[in-house]
Amino acid sequence: MGKFVEPNAANPAFGTSLYPVCLQERPSLVGPLLRIPDGRVSLAEGERLLREHNRLPDFLQLLRARGQHSKALALLHQHQHTTQPSPLKGPWVLVDYLQNLGVEHTEVILSNSAWLVKHHPMEALRVFTGVGAPVTDAEQLSRVRVAEFIKPLQPRLCLLYLEHVVQEWKDKTNTLHNELVKLYRDIIIEEDARQQHGQSRADHDITGYIFDMSISSPEDNPLDTTKEANDPDIYDSEQDLLNQDEDANLNDSTSKEACAEDTNANNATFTPIEEIPPELRFNLANLQERLLKFLQDSTYYSPTTALLNLPQEYGEFRPHFLTAVLL
Repeated sequence: MGKFVEPNAANPAFGTSLYPVCLQERPSLVGPLLRIPDGRVSLAEGERLLREHNRLPDFLQLLRARGQHSKALALLHQHQHTTQPSPLKGPWVLVDYLQNLGVEHTEVILSNSAWLVKHHPMEALRVFTGVGAPVTDAEQLSRVRVAEFIKPLQPRLCLLYLEHVVQEWKDKTNTLHNELVKLYRDIIIEEDARQQHGQSRADHDITGYIFDMSISSPEDNPLDTTKEANDPDIYDSEQDLLNQDEDANLNDSTSKEACAEDTNANNATFTPIEEIPPELRFNLANLQERLLKFLQDSTYYSPTTALLNLPQEYGEFRPHFLTAVLL
């Protein structure tokens, strides 16, 4: 009787020809066997077999085990945009793969996170912080490099990342504390401008409504000609009324132009709310709480140094910043 051969992918007897048998008889063994880095099945043959049997998750594991990360990530990105049901579809699948890459693949992690940062920011945050992963090298990633990557794409997500770095990982790097306080400053100023813009528009709408009411009073109806024959001064009165209407229209036009200019100016200072993901929309009260928590944890910034960091051109905003710091 022949000697029993253990089904070990490293054993030459367990070659490519035995994988189809496993796929038919014991499909649950295929994934673990393919994940062995020195497995005997060729990459091309494994891809053919697994695609043929629609075992995409196992194919992804095969690519991971063989270090084919670019190909694996390309496959994942492709399935994020498919309209068909797929076991590889969903941001969490991409997050899981990226969380399990080592620090030596930092640039691969970053370049393949851009889609997450833009469209699923909170999932992207899990990649950079390792939240939810049983084992991850996220804490070993260069924090300055990660912040540099996130900030141009999603500044508010960069704020959340740096909060995690400072508050959860207790990082005392001055550069990171400095970058975080600048983000607080910029976002507080942006939200203050948005709030002021909203109040300005509301005031303008109310003023316009009152003005419309004042010029449509029945007593001043210019179409009322019943007194024409009996009032010798009627034409002078009507001329005065027309002059008043022209002045009112001119004032209204000037007001609207000023409002338009103000609107354009305000739009230049803040991002339209529709372009900010819901989970990254902060109001001033929330930002004040966050800033206060940071100042309590920071070993680099005090309220005074935070206030000095505010640019001179925002001098009129200093009372708001002081409120955020001191409340």
